[in-house]
Amino acid sequence: HVANTMPAPYYRFDGVDDTIIYSGTPISSYPFSLSAWFNTETTTTGFIFGLYDVSEANQYMTIDMIADGSIQGTARNTGSDLITSSGTYSDGKWHFATIVYTSATSRELYVDGISVGTDTSSTTCPTGLDKVVFGYRGSSSADYYFDGLISGGQVWNKALTAAEVKELYSGASV
Repeated sequence: HVANTMPAPYYRFDGVDDTIIYSGTPISSYPFSLSAWFNTETTTTGFIFGLYDVSEANQYMTIDMIADGSIQGTARNTGSDLITSSGTYSDGKWHFATIVYTSATSRELYVDGISVGTDTSSTTCPTGLDKVVFGYRGSSSADYYFDGLISGGQVWNKALTAAEVKELYSGASV
């Protein structure tokens, strides 16, 4: 259960058991991009938004917050490839995170329209990404519930350019 306290266009996650799940197949191969608006005051590890393979616990692509308040982009098929920001975003303000998966060897993480990290290690895109999840890690061992607000999660079937990420952050048309 997630509290939507409209008229504000966001969902409040309590860090305990709130989730939003959509079953479907949003993407099946590179390139693609994920983005979401989030707001939190905690530094508790929590998954903001991600794509998961229902049948495989260790196959997912996510945007998450880690215990020091930084943002992390994860590409996981069998191993784990991570991009971690150096900033702290647990300040009670709205932030916009985007991870661009260009190919099996090219990922870039943006926060508030600015590139904060890249990863070039090789990761095969999981072919069974069939679940879109907000607010927690959607693998078979559901945990890492997000504590804060999430708004406007998007899945793009293309690698967004740096200019497009900046336009999304600023509110311009892409």
